[in-house]
Amino acid sequence: MIEGKQDLPFEEQFQATRQVSVVPASPGQRALSTSGKFLLALLFLMAFISLAVGVRQALTRGIDFQWSGAKLLGEGIDPWKTFINGDPGHRIILGQQPNYLHELYVLLLPVGKLSLPNALIVWCVANLFFVAVSLILISRLYRLTTYHSLLLGALFLMATPLRISFSNGQQSLFALFFFAVAFSVASRFLRGVSLGLAFAKYSFSPVVAIIEVIRLRVATLVGIAIPMLCGLLITWRITGTRLPELLFEPLRSAKIAMSSGYGDIMTILQMILPHFGMSLDRVFSLTGTIGLLCSGVCATYLVKQQFTVRLELALIAVFTLFCFKHLSYDYVFLVFPLAALLEWGQARSDQNLEDDKRNLIKFAAWIPILYLLLFGSVRSRLHLDDSLPFVISNAVSLLLIAGALIAAEQSRRRANAPSGASPERLAAAEY
Repeated sequence: MIEGKQDLPFEEQFQATRQVSVVPASPGQRALSTSGKFLLALLFLMAFISLAVGVRQALTRGIDFQWSGAKLLGEGIDPWKTFINGDPGHRIILGQQPNYLHELYVLLLPVGKLSLPNALIVWCVANLFFVAVSLILISRLYRLTTYHSLLLGALFLMATPLRISFSNGQQSLFALFFFAVAFSVASRFLRGVSLGLAFAKYSFSPVVAIIEVIRLRVATLVGIAIPMLCGLLITWRITGTRLPELLFEPLRSAKIAMSSGYGDIMTILQMILPHFGMSLDRVFSLTGTIGLLCSGVCATYLVKQQFTVRLELALIAVFTLFCFKHLSYDYVFLVFPLAALLEWGQARSDQNLEDDKRNLIKFAAWIPILYLLLFGSVRSRLHLDDSLPFVISNAVSLLLIAGALIAAEQSRRRANAPSGASPERLAAAEY
């Protein structure tokens, strides 16, 4: 979490970010509440249909649900080694390749003892829980009114990434839930524990982990390490695989199982570099290195800018999707920038030119967000998801979202800067 003024303890800094400033509603906003009811009803109808489709498919498909790995681990078998060796016994079904960290399979051990149909029911209920609690925590974190909280929920529930996550039994909602928890607690240590659990899906870890390292937040880093280390040691105890080998097996599995991403720099390079005669092993290593370097650049920028915790989280989500390989279901993390836009929308003011400019910038951010959240099903039916132009279009959309969020914040700082004070000094004071 972004630190506040240096003379305040962390818990007081955190509480300061939660204080809500009450802004009287303008006549336009009051008029919106009437038409807003119709809009919410329409959106929730579409959200219900989309969610119902996802839940129905979740109970029968579970393509990506890590039941196979949890079942193997429960039998004392190393699921990563089994997959790396070609799965001679065909124990890993559907698309359940074990390319997550050890802690996830330890947490799923009870589910691995169930039959697949029963396990899918449990995981579907768990995902419904993750969605409901995440939306509540995010609405509170971004200080949304009841109307804007409902609007956030409707837009999120009707989003294509959410439906696909349910349908495939994905772990992205698990990661989203623990991210929401991490940024909703005051304790740095508990924040770290929650992030450590979210990092079971480790493609979400680089940007935020590098931020914590740069800020030297020891308590958070210790908290991150605990669930990851516990998962590794428990798995080592169960399987007996040599610890150094076991440590890197998830990465070796990912190298075999990972397909093209949806809109990230790694996938763009992965599609281009083989045309220059580069081997797949070198492409994998190079794209991973570039993804880490991009994550480091983004993390350094966020630390330097000293944004509010809410804007920083929104940008972490966008930069993470851009820097590392993610598929469509991982775009549920766009709920954070979506909440940031709604927070700004409920406080909009038309009193000066800077406000008008900022509202225009924020409107520009809505276009790529809705494009990524709602247009995915159309592209899937047209079989365009794996084409380079559409991957680039998704990556550009992410950059447009980040650029619009940053530009709107810079405009706000200029508008609020006292006479003679630079936006940089205002940012330092807010930080």
